[in-house]
Amino acid sequence: MEKHVDPSRIVLLGFSIGSTATVELLKEEKDRKPPAGVILQAPPTSLLRVFGNMIGRKKHLEKPTCCLDRFVTIDKIHEVTIPILVIHGKDDKTVPIEHGELICQRAVTKVTPEWVPDAAHDNIENCRVVWKRIRKFIREELKLK
Repeated sequence: MEKHVDPSRIVLLGFSIGSTATVELLKEEKDRKPPAGVILQAPPTSLLRVFGNMIGRKKHLEKPTCCLDRFVTIDKIHEVTIPILVIHGKDDKTVPIEHGELICQRAVTKVTPEWVPDAAHDNIENCRVVWKRIRKFIREELKLK
């Protein structure tokens, strides 16, 4: 049995590489009624930029996107027209916080960042502050119950 849920009652959440899929979904489905908002947790700007960080490249975030790059959130975030909550751990070594900061800078819609102290890539979901912030975003900013 198919059930219909009003998209204005849906909030998408993508973590790490999943946040790139979330932004891609929003881009591909832009002709449909959009969800209420989106939460991007530890979002990479692009896959090659994450690898650049892993091999010690320092200035790779400012460079134009390479034609071989995939999962390029930084070049698509401007197409997201719904409220965005970006959550990033300050101690994230896998996808450094600079990625989240750039995502916030490039977005054209309202972006609310939450920079989580003492949180890394693999433990951010264990932080109480993250879930409190998500709850606040949904209930107070998006006005969903």
